[in-house]
Amino acid sequence: MIYNKTSNAVEILKQHISQDPDLAILVEEERKRLKIADKIRESRQRIGISQKEVAKRTDTT
Repeated sequence: MIYNKTSNAVEILKQHISQDPDLAILVEEERKRLKIADKIRESRQRIGISQKEVAKRTDTT
């Protein structure tokens, strides 16, 4: 693998992703999980409940 020299973490990640299809899939899956987590956080903040309360209501820890 040939990488351009940079100290920019985002650019380094982009280089790795462009050369590794498996990594690209993993990164996309993580982006989807983060989007869901962000929607949950926004929703709970909008209705004024804590993360602990969400866990209690969904029977998780």
